[in-house]
Amino acid sequence: MEKEKSWIKRHWFISGFGGFILMIIGFSILSGTVSPDGGSSGGEVVTYGLNEPVIVDNFEYTFTSMERKDQISGALGFLNSEANGEFIILSVTIKNIGNEGDYINDEIYLVDEQGREFSQDSEVSYYLDDSFGYDELNPSLSQSGSMAFDVPVGLTGKVCIKSGVWSDKCKAYVNLS
Repeated sequence: MEKEKSWIKRHWFISGFGGFILMIIGFSILSGTVSPDGGSSGGEVVTYGLNEPVIVDNFEYTFTSMERKDQISGALGFLNSEANGEFIILSVTIKNIGNEGDYINDEIYLVDEQGREFSQDSEVSYYLDDSFGYDELNPSLSQSGSMAFDVPVGLTGKVCIKSGVWSDKCKAYVNLS
């Protein structure tokens, strides 16, 4: 008498697809886009001001200043970068408030009144004297630095801090004014 194949082997496509869906749900829960009870996590996102500590996951962010420039000069004076619009340069201190070393979250954006997200200009940020290195930061230690954004002239808006690479939602906002 021949042994009957298991349900999973007989329905391999359905089993694989179900496993894939469970994996996506798991990543969503871990990234904070869906809470374990099925709703969207967090609810209303809190907005802070400059010089107010903002906690997102294992890090505390304190944005201390904002500056606008048309051009940024490199350390040796000959590496210059001119903005397509204007540069907004943010000074920030990031502290690891977790219990283990973790890589600094660089998922920081500027968001205008129309909801458009502006990414950091990482090349230009390295021209700054105190540019950020996205290294591992051990518990209770902090790192200060600046980041640059090339944005349309006169842009007003706020900083958006996301949870990490897998998150598409802002966890906190910081007003720039």
